[in-house]
Amino acid sequence: MSAENFLEVDSIRQEFGGLIALDDVSFAVRKGEIHGLIGPNGSGKSTLINVMTGIYKPRRGTVTVSGTKLTGMRPDQVYAAGIARTFQNIRIWPELSLFDNVMIGAYRSSQIRPWNALLRVRKLKQRVNGMEEATLDALTRFDLDRYAKRPAGSLSYGQKKLLELARAVVASPTLLLLDEPAAGLNPVEVNDLQIRLRDLVDGGTSILVIEHNMKFVMGLCESISVLNFGRKIMTGTPAEVQGSPDVIEAYLGSTSFQTSQKS
Repeated sequence: MSAENFLEVDSIRQEFGGLIALDDVSFAVRKGEIHGLIGPNGSGKSTLINVMTGIYKPRRGTVTVSGTKLTGMRPDQVYAAGIARTFQNIRIWPELSLFDNVMIGAYRSSQIRPWNALLRVRKLKQRVNGMEEATLDALTRFDLDRYAKRPAGSLSYGQKKLLELARAVVASPTLLLLDEPAAGLNPVEVNDLQIRLRDLVDGGTSILVIEHNMKFVMGLCESISVLNFGRKIMTGTPAEVQGSPDVIEAYLGSTSFQTSQKS
C-alpha cells in the first residue's frame, strides 16, 4: 500500500453468472480526501460499494483500508473496521424515533454481547451512556436533535437523507461510502450537504461518493474515477474528467455535461 493512500481498490473483478459487472477495477483514495465515483447506470458503481462492504465477495482483487484487507470480511466486520455507508434508496425504520434509528448504528459499533451484558452490568451502563451521547451528537451535527423523539417517517425527504448520514457517522468511521446522497434534494439542500460533507472530512473522515449530479460531484470531489460497463475509464481531477473525450463520449455527453455545469 502506498504511504499516500488510505483506500486502495486493486484489480476487483465481480461476475454474476455470465455477466462481468466489474472488470479489474483499481483506484486509490488519499487520507482526508473526497473521491467521486461516476458512470452510467449499470456501470458497476453500487456493485463496487457492495464488494467493499462485504455484501459481495469478488472473484479476484482486494480492497484495503489503512493497511487492513477488507476482502473476505462480513458486512459487520467491515463496519467494525471503521467503514460506514449509506444506500441509494433510503433505509430507515419509519416507525422508530430518530434517536432510535441512529442508536442502532451506535449499537452496531459497540461490540456489546448479550452474555457479557448479563455479567457486567456496570460496564454495560457505561457503554449505553456513551452510545446515547454519540447518538445525540450525531443528530445535533445534522440539526436533527430537536426532532429526536419524532417517528423517522414524519421527516421530509431531505431530512431522511440527513438521518441516514447521522446513523452512518455515529460510530466515527474513518471511511464513509455514500451512494447517491444528493439524489432527490433541492439546490439549497445539495449546497448544505456539500458543506456538511466537507465538515466530516475536516474531522478526519475520508469519503467515497457515488453521484449522478455532476455539478455536485465537480464542486465537492478532489479526484474522480469513472466507470463504464464495469471498467474504469480514468481517474483524475474534476477538470481532467470534465475535459476527457473518452468520459464525454461514454457518459457525460458534450451538451448535457455543459448544461449540468452551468445550471
